[in-house]
Amino acid sequence: MRAVVVGAGVTGLAAAVDLVDAGVEVTLVDAAPQAGGKIRTEHVDGFLVEHGPDSFVSYRPAAAALASRFGLGNDIISVTEPRIVYLRRDGEMVAMPEGMGLVLPTRLGPFVRTRLFTWPQKLHAGLDVLLPRYLGPEDMAIGQFLRHRLGPAIIERLADPLIGGIYGTSIEELSLDAVLPMLRAYEDESRSLILASLKAGRKAPKGAGSPFRTLRGGLGDLIDALMAHLRAEAGYVERLGVAAVSLTTDDAGRSHLRLASGEVLVADAVVLATPSPTTAAMVEGERPAAAVALRAIPHASTAVVSLGYRAEAFPTPPVGHGFLDAGTGRTPRSPSSGCTVTSGKWAGRAPDRTVLIRSFLPERSRALHQRPDNEVYAAVERDIAETFGAGESPILRRIARWDGLMPKYTVGHKDRLATIDAALADRPRWQLAGASYRGVGLPDCVTSGQAAAAAVLAQLGG
Repeated sequence: MRAVVVGAGVTGLAAAVDLVDAGVEVTLVDAAPQAGGKIRTEHVDGFLVEHGPDSFVSYRPAAAALASRFGLGNDIISVTEPRIVYLRRDGEMVAMPEGMGLVLPTRLGPFVRTRLFTWPQKLHAGLDVLLPRYLGPEDMAIGQFLRHRLGPAIIERLADPLIGGIYGTSIEELSLDAVLPMLRAYEDESRSLILASLKAGRKAPKGAGSPFRTLRGGLGDLIDALMAHLRAEAGYVERLGVAAVSLTTDDAGRSHLRLASGEVLVADAVVLATPSPTTAAMVEGERPAAAVALRAIPHASTAVVSLGYRAEAFPTPPVGHGFLDAGTGRTPRSPSSGCTVTSGKWAGRAPDRTVLIRSFLPERSRALHQRPDNEVYAAVERDIAETFGAGESPILRRIARWDGLMPKYTVGHKDRLATIDAALADRPRWQLAGASYRGVGLPDCVTSGQAAAAAVLAQLGG
């Protein structure tokens, strides 16, 4: 049996290794000349620069399990303690209250004491314990729901920086049911979000520490390990640097994938681990309804700027793991949605007496992304100077632009997925996987790829 996997990011690689290990011959296709997708690690002058994601969460074990399976278990590291994250508002840094989840306190004391909110804003949020249930059966924007239950300050100063930062867009358009279904469950079970969150906090294990993990040598080590495993298999073939154009089936049920080079790959099954607009272009000839729904999943553009400085560039070294921009009331908004002090967050990311900082430019700064490199660097360097007091130019500059690659789970996302599933129901040997559908984090992508491989194996008879 032969399968084709389109997309050589971590999703496609997770699918490919499971198929190869089950005895299926696999051809891996990707328009990029190298595997890894958004995972790209660069080692330069003693710095370790992650151009895409830099970590994964431990409470979703798929990524850690995959790393361990391929010999990287001992290289999984946690963040440097103490873990301190700041929220920046009007140029002032306020430490994130201890015990905060994405939007809700799991401990009451730190929320009461925080300077992030005024007393009237805290009291407004506290009205949540008295409000009746608000949700009906239909989906809703996270922003609308939280504004009703907790007030606008929670949106502006906490929820939007945290959740919007993950998805690169505002929570005013993100789907409650696709992004934070936990909030619906909280309201269903406890009526009050705050009471439900405090209850969950009491049940959480004590002293668990940060959930974030990475690999000692960078996430690129995982890609290298997966590719080494595939390339050691006799039944593995790759077509990197050539795009897939269209996907059709013949009367015998075999799939025909046409490449931009003119080559046609014939396979018994196909895993499409590509962004949904790319997938739409491949399937629209046979399944136009699926293509319409796939294109209806919007994708944001983001950029990551990494700057390395001499430690002496700062009056005092930056403290903590970084900050999120929590909106402004009086000053022009920063181009960045936040910064990670990478050298303070992870061990082994920068030489001694240096500081490595990653700045995230979200969709709202798209016009800046598209400017020449020197203009982007200048804008980010001004932001770093104003925030941390950097008095020298950086000794390292790197930029990675991710154009149209960050899926936005807007209101109605789950309905769009249902439409896609229905439109492809008679093509069970075409499996879709990746960040466009049911989770954007590294563990979600690994799980998605493995689920697609399992579905293919079931169709091929195990």
